[in-house]
Amino acid sequence: MSSTIHFTKMSGAGNDFIVIDNRSRYLPEPMGDLAQAMCPRKTAVGADGLITVEAPLGPEDFSMRYYNSDGSEADLCGNGARCVAVFAWSRGIAGNEMRFSSQAGLHTATVIQGGAKVDMPDPTDGPRELQVPFADGWRRAIYVILGVPHVIVFDDDPDALDLPLHGRRIRNDLSLGPEGANVDFVKVMSESRLKMRTYERGVEAETLACGTGAVASAIAACAEGFSSMPIEIQTAGGDVLRVHGEHGGAGFTRLELEGPAGIVYEGQWTVP
Repeated sequence: MSSTIHFTKMSGAGNDFIVIDNRSRYLPEPMGDLAQAMCPRKTAVGADGLITVEAPLGPEDFSMRYYNSDGSEADLCGNGARCVAVFAWSRGIAGNEMRFSSQAGLHTATVIQGGAKVDMPDPTDGPRELQVPFADGWRRAIYVILGVPHVIVFDDDPDALDLPLHGRRIRNDLSLGPEGANVDFVKVMSESRLKMRTYERGVEAETLACGTGAVASAIAACAEGFSSMPIEIQTAGGDVLRVHGEHGGAGFTRLELEGPAGIVYEGQWTVP
């Protein structure tokens, strides 16, 4: 016996996702297993992660849940949140201005031409300095938790790095705890522009973009005195994300992530 799942493939600045309307709760549990089945490239749909749109928990329009391609659930995905906003608007689930919840809290979002802008949580830890393992010893880095943990390493030439090697080594360092962290390698291009490559945990590879990583990198650059908001982030895929926010005595507040997001195609998946 089999069942059919209707899905939408979406891209947010190169981060690609499978998005499914599960407000009627028809998807088979556990959802992590579904992510593992649908996300492999070449043998399945292929995506960085799976997003489900769920019934609202309160007065918001809907709630979202995010699963990495390895089946692990994350509290938040920044580019995924922007994609789910475009999805909800396109399906009439919400207007072009909306509120929704994730495991990281409540969010407001606005659909704009070619994409979406979504507010992000304030950092719950950091920015703070730490030392991480590198090929030539130890490297100074900045640690920020923004729904999910990020380690930001500033480098003069991220394009020249063996990112899988360095990213995997830092991501699994014991000092980061059993769940590790995402790793962002960042070059300061100017006071208002950064260039970023990201090794994402849960995907266990480089991704073309990372929304929470873009915001975490902007926070780290401001904390180090390299930059000031708003900041443009050039992603590995070539798209540009924009990070807005305020930085003062209260730390980092009123953070927003803006950039391209859209539907790639619709499809059906048959579950054995």
